[in-house]
Amino acid sequence: TMSIKPSPLPSAAPGEVPVTESPVATPSCIDDATFEFTLVNVGTDQDCTWLTKNDVQADKRIAQYCTGEIKYAGCPATCGGCDCPADDADYTFPLKNFPDISQDCAWITLNNVDTRRKNYCGTEVGDNCPVACGFCS
Repeated sequence: TMSIKPSPLPSAAPGEVPVTESPVATPSCIDDATFEFTLVNVGTDQDCTWLTKNDVQADKRIAQYCTGEIKYAGCPATCGGCDCPADDADYTFPLKNFPDISQDCAWITLNNVDTRRKNYCGTEVGDNCPVACGFCS
């Protein structure tokens, strides 16, 4: 319908629809429903729900298990690993076979990446080098 009273302000030309940019959707932070990890000293596998299943043990379990791959790749929502940090540029760790030699996070991705990740990306190294360890992109 056409207005009989014109508005005091000009409007957009007929047929033009204002273009607005849609917000970019960010992936939601959820635990991987298929992810399992092995319990220390027990050897049984558990999923992310086990971490908080027992209210009395939840804080202790999170403190013990929410590191490295479990925190950033498997159970980020439960473990607080949704915002993956960059590798710590100041962090170094000793080589297993040469404990007097230390390397930084970048060393993990320089050569034999799969072997180095398997051998070094445990709890402490994985926490300090989550990108080099492949836990974050």
